[in-house]
Amino acid sequence: IPVPLPTPSPVPPVTPSPVPPGTPAPPATPAPLPVLVTRYRVTVPAPTLATQDRIRELVPDSFRTVINGQLVMQVGLFRDRQAAVDLQNRLRRNNFPAVIDVVRSFQTPSPSPSPVPSPTPTPRPPVTPTPVPPAARRTIVIDPGHGGRDPGAVGRGNLFEKTVVFDISQQVARLLEAQGMRVVMTRTRDVTLELEPRVQIAERFDADLFVSIHANAISLSRPEVNGAETYYYQSAQGFRLAQRIQRNLVQDLGMNDRGVREARFFVIRRTSMPAALVEVGFVTGRVDAPRLSSPAFRRDAAEAIADGILSYIRSN
Repeated sequence: IPVPLPTPSPVPPVTPSPVPPGTPAPPATPAPLPVLVTRYRVTVPAPTLATQDRIRELVPDSFRTVINGQLVMQVGLFRDRQAAVDLQNRLRRNNFPAVIDVVRSFQTPSPSPSPVPSPTPTPRPPVTPTPVPPAARRTIVIDPGHGGRDPGAVGRGNLFEKTVVFDISQQVARLLEAQGMRVVMTRTRDVTLELEPRVQIAERFDADLFVSIHANAISLSRPEVNGAETYYYQSAQGFRLAQRIQRNLVQDLGMNDRGVREARFFVIRRTSMPAALVEVGFVTGRVDAPRLSSPAFRRDAAEAIADGILSYIRSN
């Protein structure tokens, strides 16, 4: 009689064993170590408003601060010591007792920073400005701020003001020339140029308008400060010119509106024609700095400024 074979028991599914408590986790990527960064801060004692105004005439981006209980104007913060020495010498030639402090701080490098989303402005249609009639043609001086040994403000990612504004200024000049304007640039390359020669160029060419282009700055610890502002000095025509330019930067580019303001900046105070000084954003700003680094944004900023100038010309 055949012996029946035993029925095999079903094999239970294999369940992976849980990791016992205390088992070490896989090694994590080590955090980057802080790096000691050295900068050279240039300051000038400025106990009175008159002194502060005189310093701003030489260095428009300087700002008031308190260091060791003393009210001073901070006029520069550089990684390159020679740049700080050059600015110190320039101020001392103008009878300001500038001093250089060594500022050291630890910063943790960020190997792959997340991109900061920029505000999305309304898409800008192609610029097709109304042609300016021959009778309305003007001589316009475009003044790129700083240059050469004077980098202007130095912002996030080592972004130099002089680089940003020279690019924008060149494009503004080309756009205006395409509309029949006669354009004179105070500098056509990266050279050091003091404030008085900029005014003299405008007067020598008997300019109808003067527009100085700058980028703003504040302490790197204030990245939340962003936006455009445009200045004039004691002139209804200058105010209207500044108003047109500021409106375009805000409406066309979606920039934070810091307003049209009156100020005693040397180049707009000493010129005899309607004049405006444009700050196209903050090189220290979390939002503005990446935009000012972008060729596309600089092109849009140039178009906004040129359109503002042309709009003023058509209405005057």
